[in-house]
Amino acid sequence: MIGGVAGGSFLLSVFEEDGSLRYVGDVEAHLSRRQSAAFQARIKPIAESPFVKPPKRNGVWIRPDVVEVRFLEYTPTGRIRHAVFERIVEAPQTSG
Repeated sequence: MIGGVAGGSFLLSVFEEDGSLRYVGDVEAHLSRRQSAAFQARIKPIAESPFVKPPKRNGVWIRPDVVEVRFLEYTPTGRIRHAVFERIVEAPQTSG
């Protein structure tokens, strides 16, 4: 999940058992112009951080959205190590 954008990076999170979002690190987005425009149209900025303990970074907080990343492992402090952006997960289309 992403909960914010800072520079060219997505601020990543995972859901905790209580439903809260925990910041786990960031990943460079590497989007094409077309992908970037589509992503900008899709995101919904929000006033406050969606993270329980927000990172100390300037950025834009957004309504949490789903991306796919690969990473080597979790560190002892719960952060992800060596994250690589794979793709933005498209929301399922609903009819009606």
